[in-house]
Amino acid sequence: MRRKRTFRKFEDWHAHDVEQKLGIRPRMHWEAVEAWLARADDWPPEHEVYLERLHRNLFAFHANWNEQELQLQFIGPLLALIQLNGSGFASFSQRKLSARVGEYFVEGYVDWMTASGSYEPITPYFFLHEYKRQKGFEADPLGQLLISMVAAATLNADGKPIYGCYVLGRYWSFVLLEGQEYGFSQGFDALDRGELGRIWHTLRRTRELIAQRVAEENAS
Repeated sequence: MRRKRTFRKFEDWHAHDVEQKLGIRPRMHWEAVEAWLARADDWPPEHEVYLERLHRNLFAFHANWNEQELQLQFIGPLLALIQLNGSGFASFSQRKLSARVGEYFVEGYVDWMTASGSYEPITPYFFLHEYKRQKGFEADPLGQLLISMVAAATLNADGKPIYGCYVLGRYWSFVLLEGQEYGFSQGFDALDRGELGRIWHTLRRTRELIAQRVAEENAS
């Protein structure tokens, strides 16, 4: 007799659910995470004026911005600077993702996804989740990001890493999923000039890794 699959939306998942129900394990001191996270904290000279403007706006208004204002006035402009689009890959917002993972059918809308494809996402590589507080509901930003990454890894079915990031106001945390393990960074404070530099360089490193992977896939 076939087991009935349980339907669950992304926002219903907590990190401990992903670990206990799907067997995804956290890993500390992971060399792959350290290699991904950029160590440089300087601002790129060619973008210093632009980053200074974003930094000042964040400092002045972050406490009063709602989620959409944070997206439009800081997250979006920063990602536009990184240019997470290239030959064979593009970025998408509010696209639906669904997959069968174990005994669960999971689905949801993704805040930001960089994937192969031009008009529709094909192979997801990177996810960004901007946490929204919901009245009367205790959501878990790490859990919501992880389940979307697990769904993508299941669909990709190539065993290659999935990169992710979740944003809590001024704090950015980076997450790497590979196989049945995941690792994560500290929360980088975008109000700190040095940590904003770390955020920028890590996002730029992510773009480089995606471009390299797409080139390898197209060459094979």
